[in-house]
Amino acid sequence: MSMQIQIILIFGTFLSFVLLVRKIRKSKLNIDYASLWIIGSAIFIVLAIFPNIIYFLANLIGMKSSINMVFILAIFLQFVIIFYLILKISIIEEKLKNLIQYYSIDRKVE
Repeated sequence: MSMQIQIILIFGTFLSFVLLVRKIRKSKLNIDYASLWIIGSAIFIVLAIFPNIIYFLANLIGMKSSINMVFILAIFLQFVIIFYLILKISIIEEKLKNLIQYYSIDRKVE
């Protein structure tokens, strides 16, 4: 991984981390949702500072280019976040269904 890519990766993840913290402080973002992004940012900062980890993982999987490993990790992080959000949506849908049923039964009794 070239020094330019390392600098871009460090700057980009640091910037996203700062934006996340600002949104959390202004109560515009729930800490539950931001926690995965914060963990992902921390991982990418560590990987940018210590690129030998990327080289090791890329060689372990059999990739020729280390930047492809960075992209694979970013895509994997996105899949984890999407899965987490789908779980949250499912829970909210179930709660909404229960609330509607409770409200309907309550209205029918009156």
